[in-house]
Amino acid sequence: MDELTVESFKNTLDALLDSNPHARNKGDVFKDWCMKQFGIEARISHIREQRQTTNRVSEQFRYFNPIVVFVCDYQVKRDGVIKYVLERTYKQLSTVAIIGVSENEEREGSNYNYTFERLLIFKQSAFSEWAKTFFDANEMMNNQNVSAIVVNSETSYSRQQIFYGAPGTGKSHTIKRVVEDGNLPHIRTTFHPDSDYSTFVGAYKPTTIDVPMRDVSGHIIVEGGEKVIEKKIIYTFVPQAFLKAYVAAWSNLNEPFFLIIEEINRGNCAQIFGDLFQLLDRNSEGISDYPVTSDDDIRRYLNSKFSALDDTQQANIPDEILSGEKMLLPQNFHIWATMNTSDQSLFPIDSAFKRRWDWKYTPIANGNKNWKIAADGKEYDWWQFLEKINAQIGDATHSEDKKLGYYFCKPINNQTIDAETFVSKVVFYLWNDVFKDFAEDAGSIFNDEDGTVLSFNKFYTTDTDGNAVVVEQKVTQFLQNLGVDPLQDVE
Repeated sequence: MDELTVESFKNTLDALLDSNPHARNKGDVFKDWCMKQFGIEARISHIREQRQTTNRVSEQFRYFNPIVVFVCDYQVKRDGVIKYVLERTYKQLSTVAIIGVSENEEREGSNYNYTFERLLIFKQSAFSEWAKTFFDANEMMNNQNVSAIVVNSETSYSRQQIFYGAPGTGKSHTIKRVVEDGNLPHIRTTFHPDSDYSTFVGAYKPTTIDVPMRDVSGHIIVEGGEKVIEKKIIYTFVPQAFLKAYVAAWSNLNEPFFLIIEEINRGNCAQIFGDLFQLLDRNSEGISDYPVTSDDDIRRYLNSKFSALDDTQQANIPDEILSGEKMLLPQNFHIWATMNTSDQSLFPIDSAFKRRWDWKYTPIANGNKNWKIAADGKEYDWWQFLEKINAQIGDATHSEDKKLGYYFCKPINNQTIDAETFVSKVVFYLWNDVFKDFAEDAGSIFNDEDGTVLSFNKFYTTDTDGNAVVVEQKVTQFLQNLGVDPLQDVE
């Protein structure tokens, strides 16, 4: 691959922007250049008017899955372009790099002058990895004013992805930041030991409806000019999270839809997904490789839902999907899940199921919230405690699964974790779920001041009414054993 420089990049874009940015030969020049440099096809979209964004971008991306570089004119409000890409177009792209190219008003002869800036790069690939390094190394392509927008570079927009890690590492928060904070349509569900196919997909259930009461002759009973209403129990097909998300995704193929499964390993995935397991095999376009034949109940439900769509929506859906006879996951249907690796009494996930997901490890990291633990008139740094206790857990269990993430315990006032919260959540977890099987490896952290074991019951005493009260001195003893130093005395 030839060495990339600011000048070579400018020259390539200059050639594309000269006179007619959409000329076929110039588009081919750019494609050839990207193939030579990155080994991946790319396409350029030059946006001069905000009103052109929706039509041009949607049509251009519908049947193409490239790396796309947006080159924005100085007239374009870049925030609008960024918002559109985040909300509407990224679902169909392998990688997106938005590069601002401002066309200066003053020209040098017949040539234009251009100013470059990085606006957004997300989705990890050869291009974005190069671009991040390339732009960071060239100040002229950096723009600090838009750096806060580059939030999606942390997340790979995989269609099927499981976020896993120790408890409290922010797995659900990561999904929330992308999906909920980005106002992307979604449905959320949680797996548990009683979850099954009917609670995930749908089933016939008894429901009550209001019907007019009739006499023995079949006539509607009227009293005081009003029909007498009675409750009647009927059985009807009730869709659950998967079918609701499935219908929503097919109903609007121009927008991504997310099915979010919390605690995916707390349910029996083989039982819950059933024959839908086959749909998780996707081709390069993100569509299921192998269709599933719907049973009669699901077929009738899907047919009724798809029949209610307008002609434009139906035109984009294959006939076998419209009729409900077959089921295929469309490319805009994302399934994201979370999994705590330390949870106990879980159903194992078999290797065949695992292979159909991308796995996103969420490491333990400082949340930089400046949280404190308050006990016995002193404050202790929460992150310092986590570093100390996680080192002990690692030495004792030789595993990451039992460690504590930054958000394992949240303060009651957004800043301070009081002694009651610390004991009831943190110490209880450590004593019962971590060190109960590794008592000999716990070292001196559970030593009381008199040399006896600092058992969990010693953290509590009772008041005159018999209520449990935390003994804050035991909290400070525990933190002292761990080597966590107090920050300062609290008045």
